[in-house]
Amino acid sequence: MIPPTSIDGTDITGATIDGTDVTEITVDGDVVFSAGAVSGTHYYSIQGQSTGEVEYFSLATPFDLPNKGSPDFTLQYSLIRVNNMSISNDGTTFYVVEDERVSNTNKTVEEFSLSTPFDLQSAQSQGTFAPPFAPIGFARTCFDFADDETRFYTNDGNGNMVQFDLSTPFDPTTGTQSGSLGPFASSGPGSPSFSPDGTQMAFGQRAGSTIRGGTLSTPFDISTFTQTDTFTTSDADPCSVRWNSDGTTLYVRHASPNMVNEFSTPNPYSINGLSFVQQVFANPNFAVGHDFNYNY
Repeated sequence: MIPPTSIDGTDITGATIDGTDVTEITVDGDVVFSAGAVSGTHYYSIQGQSTGEVEYFSLATPFDLPNKGSPDFTLQYSLIRVNNMSISNDGTTFYVVEDERVSNTNKTVEEFSLSTPFDLQSAQSQGTFAPPFAPIGFARTCFDFADDETRFYTNDGNGNMVQFDLSTPFDPTTGTQSGSLGPFASSGPGSPSFSPDGTQMAFGQRAGSTIRGGTLSTPFDISTFTQTDTFTTSDADPCSVRWNSDGTTLYVRHASPNMVNEFSTPNPYSINGLSFVQQVFANPNFAVGHDFNYNY
């Protein structure tokens, strides 16, 4: 159950305790107030490039993929091949992105607006656009934003993760390139997953079996990344990774074979000490969809 965001029928977007703004209040470990949807209660997965569908799940227990059940809704998009997606922090804008095999110079993005935040059942297509930076390379395995949405990450088709500063948050058309990381495998690194303060990062990559982790001296600035650990997965293509809300669980999306694996770590937001917990699911229609995501 998502905690209430209103008092006496009046919507509220935050609370203040002793002069400090807070967005969430807990009592005895239970969330009693949240300024928005509780992190990890909305889950999205690209079902497959050829299906034209994104599956949407509402999770009773945050980040609980093993018990995700059946999808609440399946969103149809108009693009031909989609590997990546992103949803805004306020849950009102959702992007899906074509991969490089559709066009080597024009990565098309379809934008949806959501009248009910985070709920794809309320999504309405706003049409498609090509970000001005698209010709630098491929968005095949990376299309994601920093936590404050003022930085954006993709890859260039030569194995580098590329960073853009955005003049308008969550609008990739306003990006100016500001750094890069790599090169790694030519198919490129996957979307990064950060600690809340932006000083720790983990990412996988399409092709191979390596997950990389490390620290950033400037929060969310990948050009300041120092690799401290690597982890070799037993399954291939760990193309997308996502932490849970406290950094103790890492979910890894494998493109081949088609599965998501769950790992635990004794070191929050660090891949040092990762240990396998379970295979969450395998779905033949999910095999070629690289990305999955939550609300944070």
